[in-house]
Amino acid sequence: MSIRKYLKDDMNFVLFSEIYYRYSSPKAKREALNILNGAIELFARKGFQTTTLSMVAKRYGSSTTKVLYYFGSLEELRLSAIKYTRYLFQSYVVEQMEKGATPRDKFLIYFECCLTWPRYFGNHTSLWVSFLHLCTLDDKLKAINTAAVIVGSDRLTELIRAGKQMGEFACDDEKQSARMIQSLLTGLLLSNASEEHDQTNSDLNEAVKSTCLVILQSKTACPSSQ
Repeated sequence: MSIRKYLKDDMNFVLFSEIYYRYSSPKAKREALNILNGAIELFARKGFQTTTLSMVAKRYGSSTTKVLYYFGSLEELRLSAIKYTRYLFQSYVVEQMEKGATPRDKFLIYFECCLTWPRYFGNHTSLWVSFLHLCTLDDKLKAINTAAVIVGSDRLTELIRAGKQMGEFACDDEKQSARMIQSLLTGLLLSNASEEHDQTNSDLNEAVKSTCLVILQSKTACPSSQ
């Protein structure tokens, strides 16, 4: 299915309902999602440190009491925004990868998803970049990000392992190869999100994809320096 499905409100509501536990009624979840979407826009445009509860309430057209009713605190709202945007992206990637017939096909789909998502969900990308900045200042957030990275790395490691079993990949160390590819993609995401788009970006995207494929075929994932 197209990424456009994830732009639809009903799909967003279904995914949000899977991770929001404070209240169970559909009406409450819907109102909480509306508040969260307003907060995500503010976090993306003004940053986590600048955005306040009163700003979120004003954006939603309500009161800070209402925001706190659904999220408890500004910190909980921030964490919910991070969790939701990450979950939405992961759901999209997993769904798209299922279309691949082989591990190599699935990896190429995964790579393309990392490039496609920011074009449609710019606010989510900006929020995530802002979150990465905060991770350099806050050990608690750094731990949250590390846990998310490990989950993604483990998923990619399993894909690489499956590719080796089918003779598509040849790297010696699946886990190290997965982390190297993750790091390359993080750098590429930051580049695409923070720089003007022209032919240079397209060339860079292809170069990083080729480098990832080289890593997957390399007998030594990280050659030692001579």
